[in-house]
Amino acid sequence: SQVDNKQGLTVKHLKRRQAFHDDARTALHKANERLEDLILEEQMTRADLIQKKSAEEALQSLHDQEKANHIRGMETAENKQIEEQALENYRRKKFVHKQ
Repeated sequence: SQVDNKQGLTVKHLKRRQAFHDDARTALHKANERLEDLILEEQMTRADLIQKKSAEEALQSLHDQEKANHIRGMETAENKQIEEQALENYRRKKFVHKQ
């Protein structure tokens, strides 16, 4: 009777232990699936960040080019104005000397 009782406890104990291991295995499987999902999400986020950074750098480059073109345009206009003033001064001096 006592041996049966010990075996009963042992069987009951083994069943509880098996249930615990099954639960742990299920939890581990779910955790691994979640980890895989998070790794994929991180990879996608990194790829998105790289793409956004690349677009931002391209936009900055375009802005810098436009700024440089604007400055060159202003310098060209300023040089043209200086040339026109010099030509006008030359014409005035020439006209004054002719009279």
